[in-house]
Amino acid sequence: MNTSLLPHLLLLLLAHAAPSFAAECTAECSAEFVDKCAPYQCAKGGNGFSHTEAYDACRGELDKGGPGRLKNEGCVAECTDTTVMALEKTNDEDCKESSGAGDTGGGTGNGNSGSNDPDLECQVAVDVKHTSPTLCTDENKGCCACENDDSSKTYVLWIHNGTIQRCIHTYGVPTVDGTPKPVVLSMNGYGSGKINGGAKRAANKYGFAIVGVGSTSPKTATGFRLSFGNDGIANAANPTPCTEAENRDKPYTDAIFAWIEAQGDKRLDAMAVYAEGFSQESMYAAYVSVCYADKVKGLWQGGSGLSKAGHTPVVPGFQGQCSLTSFTEHKQDCCTASATSFCKDCAWWPIYPRTCSNKLVDCIMAYTDDAIGCGSDYYMYEAMTAEGNDARLLSFAGGQHSNPKNEWDWKVGCLGITDSCSSDCEASFAACVDDETAGTGDVKFAACDEKKQAGTLASCTTSCAPTIGMLKLSENPVYTLSGGKFGTQSGLSNSNGQAGTAAPRPACKVPFGDFATAPHRQCTPATGSVTPPTNIMACGTPDPVECDTVCSRRQRGRRPA
Repeated sequence: MNTSLLPHLLLLLLAHAAPSFAAECTAECSAEFVDKCAPYQCAKGGNGFSHTEAYDACRGELDKGGPGRLKNEGCVAECTDTTVMALEKTNDEDCKESSGAGDTGGGTGNGNSGSNDPDLECQVAVDVKHTSPTLCTDENKGCCACENDDSSKTYVLWIHNGTIQRCIHTYGVPTVDGTPKPVVLSMNGYGSGKINGGAKRAANKYGFAIVGVGSTSPKTATGFRLSFGNDGIANAANPTPCTEAENRDKPYTDAIFAWIEAQGDKRLDAMAVYAEGFSQESMYAAYVSVCYADKVKGLWQGGSGLSKAGHTPVVPGFQGQCSLTSFTEHKQDCCTASATSFCKDCAWWPIYPRTCSNKLVDCIMAYTDDAIGCGSDYYMYEAMTAEGNDARLLSFAGGQHSNPKNEWDWKVGCLGITDSCSSDCEASFAACVDDETAGTGDVKFAACDEKKQAGTLASCTTSCAPTIGMLKLSENPVYTLSGGKFGTQSGLSNSNGQAGTAAPRPACKVPFGDFATAPHRQCTPATGSVTPPTNIMACGTPDPVECDTVCSRRQRGRRPA
């Protein structure tokens, strides 16, 4: 044997025998895991479900390495737990008995900064309870986590006579006058509104500002903290429950829009405000956008659309079938034939998009294998187009309950937050994708997008929004564009080559429709419990709840013709 080779063989054996140590999960991955995935799994699990079980569900999704929000936020299979992820793993408390959501910055209860009972509104002492957005400091932060640096600012305020605290997290807001930036409201109903890393990267890439919308209040039975209107009940007599009497958070959202306008038209463009969210947060994006249709230009709904009474899909919190009060008391039993708690007054959730003279752009997406979102996307598309809004339905094949791959490129491209790329850029981008040899379409798209961002892709500007022709190289959905528009492009055909508003029903893996044709295993109300809505309240009719206190006797009697 040639003994001179022994050192080399020994090194080779040691290299193969040495354990491989995975890197720690990134901060963005950790925030998505703790702030979004774990609370979602807690809410989905219901009574008796522990934080440890929520951890296991999220960890399983992470380690599969498949597409989804965790991967989109930079999670890599087998990455090691951060400190806050590990705390979730060792917390064997019932999700219902502890907060399990919100910020991860050194507090307890509600995930807030400072000691606080998770079943109460913020109890942390502050020097002043500001009633308008005020820069967050150690003295006034209460249950908000201050994030103040060159790009991020956090503001605090108290509503309802100083009994409820709210945080406004911002990113990318200009500090000097210049060209005003579009604004994206990013919904975070499971936490206080902290902005994740993916959103920040997109804001840098496309040149918009972000406002994080969240809540420090105790979580509801659905795991959500922000308030929907009228106990989750929308119907023909009250399709848009948006008043302060119906929604605890209206003073908060009023303050956000007032703050945006107060920045001036040389910093933020108050005429280019968009909302975005995923799943239940997408429903909140729809709720806010319809309530403030005079102030919001468009919205992105990922993995959801509109819940309809007596129809599948039925969302995990049974909204649309049961009021929040009923679900809190009975959980899924609110929806059985023997229960008197099924909501006979419900028609839709979270809101019917009666926007009257104000029209919205709504980009609505779901994967066909998403048992929660597929079908609800179609219901919202139909409702939006019935009300004359510009709806853009994107039905992606397969997948799961997640946003699409390269999600922020889809959001910006569909909504037209920045100007769409030129036809020459689209051609250059397509040639680049053709030249890529490694990976699936989404990987090739990302590689060419990096070249675009670097300024090395011919005919493309770095901040132009990808067209539908570019985006379908990442994933190719069945799409219907009710107004023939996508981004700032117009005159476009649908994916079938035809024009028009008629959308094909998504090819959902789980059938959807009314309970007679697509029944639900747990939601089985008595026959005749659901009455299809008719004579939807006309535009200009005073809200019936608001009328209880402010309308004249004559106005109270007004109803749709």
